[in-house]
Amino acid sequence: MYPFAIDLGTSNTVAVLRGADGQIRPLLFDGREQLPVSRLCRCGRRVDRRQ
Repeated sequence: MYPFAIDLGTSNTVAVLRGADGQIRPLLFDGREQLPVSRLCRCGRRVDRRQ
């Protein structure tokens, strides 16, 4: 089992994974360490939207 952590930030999401050797590595999203995320609210309902 490999422990991992996810940070659901206001504008970016970041995830890291600890390998069997104990080293912590970021998970990549399309080759990048950060996944840009934004929230948009319209007409009383929440819509998730990636930038």
